[in-house]
Amino acid sequence: MVLTPLEPGDLLTRTQLLEDGGVDGAHTLSFALPSTAAVGGQLRPGERIDVLATYGAGDRASTAYVVRGIALLRVSSADGGGSLGDSGEVTLTVAVPAPEDVQALGHAVNTAEVFVARSTADRAGGDAASGDAGG
Repeated sequence: MVLTPLEPGDLLTRTQLLEDGGVDGAHTLSFALPSTAAVGGQLRPGERIDVLATYGAGDRASTAYVVRGIALLRVSSADGGGSLGDSGEVTLTVAVPAPEDVQALGHAVNTAEVFVARSTADRAGGDAASGDAGG
């Protein structure tokens, strides 16, 4: 994505570009989680993840998928890498294709206990292993 206006013949420099992860038509969103809620902080860019949220507490708590099979673009930690046993936070930057999923993810991050799992869903949200198209 180009960040500055360009005229024909202008030179393009790296500072004028923003890397969007190469996911056409997707919205980019970042959120922080404790590393224990993000596969122990062992996620890598390029993987697909499912985001789940637990609403409520105790016997009234319920957990549901928020989005499935979204592309993980970046993973960063506040401590710059962490150490064994570190329980710091990681910031995940994801590509979310649908505006309603951006809204749902933003709501979950701000109102629920959110955690992620490596995804078995394909891009359409179905289970890649079984071919299930349900979400």
